[in-house]
Amino acid sequence: VVTKVDVSPVPDFIKEYAALGVDIITTSSKSEARVKDVEAILTILDDKISVLVGHSGVGKSTLINDLVPEAQRMTGDVNDVTGRGRHTSSSAIALPLINGGWIIDTPGIRAFGLSHLNKDRVIESFPDIYQVIQTCMPNCSHHEASCALNAWIESDSALKSERLIRVTSLRSLLEVKPVSDEQ
Repeated sequence: VVTKVDVSPVPDFIKEYAALGVDIITTSSKSEARVKDVEAILTILDDKISVLVGHSGVGKSTLINDLVPEAQRMTGDVNDVTGRGRHTSSSAIALPLINGGWIIDTPGIRAFGLSHLNKDRVIESFPDIYQVIQTCMPNCSHHEASCALNAWIESDSALKSERLIRVTSLRSLLEVKPVSDEQ
């Protein structure tokens, strides 16, 4: 879900998710189509546990209030000077959805990192790539010329650019060095 499309254009990188079959809904709390957007979101979220994540001021709590009207989550304006939200949510809260499932509102993110994660966990978050690397040689770093990912990228000319983007992203994530306790 991309919110506040009335304030800022939809980023180009969103197209990469659509190419992977991810449902993309763009919305604005001020849109005439908001009710229809909320109904579409609720349909996607049926019987699932979902988390809204993003920087402060991107519209998470406003969307929660539309999805779960009785939630009455506090919302705020974006600071005119900094362009940032004001951290109206101070803790995560799980709320039941009308058609089953749960939606979790979280405080705005100030920083994000993956250095604490095991590399296998990072790879598992790319399900299509995870299947491919099962055919890699043991101890493959996924940077070698013989890595199965290279053949996978080349195997479908229609998907080559999208696959290259995903593999490049994964490879850059795998290069993140874990933070030691001594630092």
